Amino acid sequence: MRRRLAVLVLGAALASSSPALADSTEAGRAFDEGRKLRDQRDFEKAAAAFERSVAAEPSIGAYYNLAFSYEQLGRTRDALDAYRKSQKLAKDKGDPREKEASEAVSKLLDTHNYVTLVISDDVDRTAGVRVAVDGEAVPPKQLKGEVFRSGTQHQVVVTAPGRKERRIAGANKQPVTVSVGEVEPISPPSPPPSPPPAETSSGGWGWQKWTGAGMIGAGAGGVAFSLIRIFSYLSDESSLDSARREAIKNCVEGGGRISKCDGDANSPRVRTANEAINAWNANEQSAKDGAPLTIGVGVVGVLLIGGGIYVFASAPSASTEQGPPPPNALRMHVVPQVGARDTGLSVVGTF
Repeated sequence: MRRRLAVLVLGAALASSSPALADSTEAGRAFDEGRKLRDQRDFEKAAAAFERSVAAEPSIGAYYNLAFSYEQLGRTRDALDAYRKSQKLAKDKGDPREKEASEAVSKLLDTHNYVTLVISDDVDRTAGVRVAVDGEAVPPKQLKGEVFRSGTQHQVVVTAPGRKERRIAGANKQPVTVSVGEVEPISPPSPPPSPPPAETSSGGWGWQKWTGAGMIGAGAGGVAFSLIRIFSYLSDESSLDSARREAIKNCVEGGGRISKCDGDANSPRVRTANEAINAWNANEQSAKDGAPLTIGVGVVGVLLIGGGIYVFASAPSASTEQGPPPPNALRMHVVPQVGARDTGLSVVGTF
């Protein structure tokens, strides 16, 4: 309580004795506003007013009251800096208020725990330095000087890009020299990944052999399809032709013609003969209609078999190591071409 009364008395004395605060200048108006806010204990707004006052014209009283407002707000380091500026101004001017400012500085330091940071030259020369005291980062503008913390033992951690972390133990209210850690060694570049192991005789087929085998299988299926259709036709043709010939024979003996059986349509002999002749004709017509499909599939199958054999045979041997081809190597691939109008093999690659 005595401290607060002393500050208020000092503020009143400063306001009445400072010529800069007695007129209507910006500094004076801001000081008067700050003093009223301070008396109302609105220290946040009071600090802002005193900041405007010292910005317009630095004065002993304005700095002192600014420091007092900072102290009430818990901004201890800012309060210490403002008290010291008030003290220096008073000393430079030979003002007796230097004693009051000095006592405020001493009391602030006596009643708080802190560690004093002494910054070495390598910190100023290193970009991206970060200093933390007791796990809390220190703002760059407060690196030099007292850093207030609640504990009595302090841990200072210094980090910087490309540097090892440095940890320094600091005693309470004692100076600690802050320097960056040693340069981190540069790790050698990672070796390139080793190439995949070459295929050996125990390894499996490459894609080209699988492609060739697939072509051979597809071609064999096409040829088998054509042969089944052909054998089916020949089997039906043989049995139907025997029945047709027997019907014609009966028809001729009955006075009919070869192309058809004349006579009574209700006669069993005539009806049987005509059915046999019609069945044979239908099988012949069916064979003619399906001939393009049967022949086409068979031809494609044969081409696929031939192309598949070539692709399979020209594939690299699995027992030899497969390195990357030289830049100007001849690279060719055989690709089957099957379409609605054309069927065959194409050779593609770089020449």
